[in-house]
Amino acid sequence: MSDRVTDREDLGEGSPIGLLEAFDNAVIRPDSARCGRQSRAVAGSMERAVPGRSVVTAGPDDRIAPTPAETLSPLIAELDRRLRERGADGSAGDHCCAFLATVFGFDLVWIGEPAGNRRVQVRAVRGRAESLAASLAELPARTADSEPLGRALSTAEPQLWTSGGPQPGVWARLSGLANFAESLSIPIKHGGETLAVLTAHSARAGVLTPELSAALLPVADRLGMVLSDCRSETRLKVQSLALMAAANGIVITDRNGTIDWVNDGFLTLTGYEAEELIGDSPRILNSGAHDPAVYDKLWKTILGGEVWRGEMINRCKNGSLVTIRETITPVLDSGGAVTHFIAVHEDITACRDAEERSAYFMAHDVLTGLPNRALMRDRLQQAMLWADRNARAAVLILVDIDQFRDVNETHGHGVGDALILAVSEAIRNSVRRSDTVARFGADEFAAILGDIASPSDAWMLAGRIQDAIGRIQRVDGQPLRVSASIGGAIYPADAGNPDSLIQSAELALRSAKANRPQVQFYSRRLSEETRARSALRHDLAKALRAGEFFLNFQPQIDLATGQVSGLEALARWRSPTRGFVSPGEFIPVAEESGLIVDLGAWVIDEVCRQLACWQRQGITGLRVAINISTVQVRHGQLLTDVEDSVTRHNLSAASLEFELTESVLLNQSTQAARELTSLHAMGINWAVDDFGTGYSSLEYLRTFPIDKLKIDRSFVSGMIDDDNDLAIVRSVIGLAKNLNLRVIAEGVETPEQVARLREFGCDEIQGYVFSPPIAADAIPAKIAETLDAALAARAECAAVSS
Repeated sequence: MSDRVTDREDLGEGSPIGLLEAFDNAVIRPDSARCGRQSRAVAGSMERAVPGRSVVTAGPDDRIAPTPAETLSPLIAELDRRLRERGADGSAGDHCCAFLATVFGFDLVWIGEPAGNRRVQVRAVRGRAESLAASLAELPARTADSEPLGRALSTAEPQLWTSGGPQPGVWARLSGLANFAESLSIPIKHGGETLAVLTAHSARAGVLTPELSAALLPVADRLGMVLSDCRSETRLKVQSLALMAAANGIVITDRNGTIDWVNDGFLTLTGYEAEELIGDSPRILNSGAHDPAVYDKLWKTILGGEVWRGEMINRCKNGSLVTIRETITPVLDSGGAVTHFIAVHEDITACRDAEERSAYFMAHDVLTGLPNRALMRDRLQQAMLWADRNARAAVLILVDIDQFRDVNETHGHGVGDALILAVSEAIRNSVRRSDTVARFGADEFAAILGDIASPSDAWMLAGRIQDAIGRIQRVDGQPLRVSASIGGAIYPADAGNPDSLIQSAELALRSAKANRPQVQFYSRRLSEETRARSALRHDLAKALRAGEFFLNFQPQIDLATGQVSGLEALARWRSPTRGFVSPGEFIPVAEESGLIVDLGAWVIDEVCRQLACWQRQGITGLRVAINISTVQVRHGQLLTDVEDSVTRHNLSAASLEFELTESVLLNQSTQAARELTSLHAMGINWAVDDFGTGYSSLEYLRTFPIDKLKIDRSFVSGMIDDDNDLAIVRSVIGLAKNLNLRVIAEGVETPEQVARLREFGCDEIQGYVFSPPIAADAIPAKIAETLDAALAARAECAAVSS
């Protein structure tokens, strides 16, 4: 029998095999007085007699062979011992299979559990055919094709298969590999669930009897309990490992709050060692951030057997604070009494910090840290309420940085951000601590004063802010000329709610920007002007669609020849309802609304059309100057507009001259500068309009290919009576000559001015002294008139000389 044991290692005296040997020596083996020849007969008869109760002849004494139940009693005893001692483990199945294979001589004994993909997972296997274990794993579970295994699982009843019965495909192939004659499958159950199947295979027929099947049922019952215990222990072990490895902190206390157990996550969260916490109370983490009533409510909840959830701020071992989301679950005994508490701590410090930062930035400007527009409105409402309670006035002041976009495009956004910070600091230093300073827009700020006795106080504060901003002379290493336009409104005189007060202040700011730099407070007149500008903007857009605009041209005279050298195109608007509208009235509105882009495109195309018309009349060599707005340059459509017009009218771009102010040239982005350079490359001349009235820097004279300087009319009109204006005119002409630029003076109205300009070497003049702006059809006659005058003058000079 010993040569049937395939694995006797780890089978001690208390094991099923040890118990079997004791039984064998006492019952089956003859004692020493009855040994000898007969003992071999007994051993040989054992194999035949064990399956059932039969007589074994072993000499003079006949013995009754043990029944299957008696043979299995040592195995059952061993399984019972394991269950009593809670010693269930994975080896119980191996012991059981080894016992059956050894004692009963089965060729293959194995335990299989249903696994994924409807297959069988082999948990234990013994016998001479152990090499078939891999084939066992291929058996399908719970299918009609897997009898008797499948039937044992589905019916929970023992299943006997013999070679003479039905031949399921998979089962037949397995039996054919080892020449099995019969198989017996016993379901292993516990708690009404079939957990596995114990299957025995025999190459001899008649071994797997119903009696043996019945005797194996108690074994299967024990195996079911062992397997259930193993699963429970495994599950508990996995759960314990999961709790210990959980990222959240977990702590278990008794009913009194004494800590019994903590996981690694709790140690990481708090910074304590387990020895410091076990036996202590969670009060060790008390930060003092919560009112005692919070803890009273917590204890009342959990002692009542209910789960408590909430947020706590705890203090770690190193003194730092941590915000946790805590869930405390009471553990109840069978009588419903609380025995323990399980607390799960989730660290939400980073989450809460992020929420606080998000809430902060929802209400504050990222760059300056000042309240943003939304928070400003709330502060404004509070200031107005305070003013109501104390019979005072509240003031809203809006500050706009003049030409801030130019700073960004010229010096870059880094300098622009530095300027924003410098202005915000200047405003904060100009107001009281109790006042609110906010960033109202990209280049706008707001100051809220909630305690003003009289409007004069508001004017004084606005002036102080403007002076402080004006003192900023260098930003991020760059010299800057900084100014601001300021608009304000007073509550309750100008408006009765925050939105209306903001609107009133914006109207005042818009008026201040139109005459910048200026301080302007709201008045009824501003509302009327705003409505008027809005109506004008509406009519202007309508006029563009209806073709109500036309061009006048003012001749430019060459002082050397006395003839017309060029023309300046001037847009005019005659409205059927408004009559003649001054350019000084509609041009600013067109620039503010962006309509100047469409108006400018029309002017360029109309000039090209008229030039082509004059050329067909034989008038050639004219150059027409067109005023170009900053808005047109920034829009990025100028180059396309010019290309389309000169192509459509078959005209040379050299017939055009663009007049741009100094601010346009100084404050352009790289993209706009490239476009202007491309226009010059097409042959278009550039003239600097109103020269001397803009920036003092002349850097643009080196950067851009300028062709002509145009002296502003304010210097020309004053040069006869004002020595400073005279010096400026002379200096501009001298500068132009040194730079090989032509120079033209506009606004020339008297012969004395003409004489002085000719004396200084001015190239061209433009003004009423020669001609006002005239219609296009009057230009040919004017050109002929100058030609006749020039011929007469030359003839007179020739007569005098002779």
